[in-house]
Amino acid sequence: MTTRQLATAQHEAAHAVVGVYLGLPLRAVRVRATAGRPGVGEGYTHFRCTLARRLHLGVMYAAGPAADGIHGRDEPLRWGPDFDEMARLYFSTAETKILIDMATRYLRGPCRRAWAKVTDELLHRDLTGREIKALVAHGERIEE
Repeated sequence: MTTRQLATAQHEAAHAVVGVYLGLPLRAVRVRATAGRPGVGEGYTHFRCTLARRLHLGVMYAAGPAADGIHGRDEPLRWGPDFDEMARLYFSTAETKILIDMATRYLRGPCRRAWAKVTDELLHRDLTGREIKALVAHGERIEE
């Protein structure tokens, strides 16, 4: 079994849970240890949606940096792809800070328990969107 990194699992779980909370169609979440770099992981969360959901996508991308901030990790290089996606959606730097604040509020509030559950599962295996919805439905549901 591949060693999975807690920080990466928390980061990707945040994307997944906030995106599902906002109604985005989640396809899958993957977490991998980085070969030859102990203690470093990489992950990917794949949603299938259009730019018509621009604000929801922005908050979902902001959830990764928000998760890292909640856990005291200030890793701007790690956030590069998330910031690139928010810029691709035409969010300014000031708007990006607002998106991260919104995502932080979701992760500390209504998404807190589901985020912890999905993080725990990602430490063991990759998840499909269907599996995350099932995890959320079985006792660790996202609260309204």
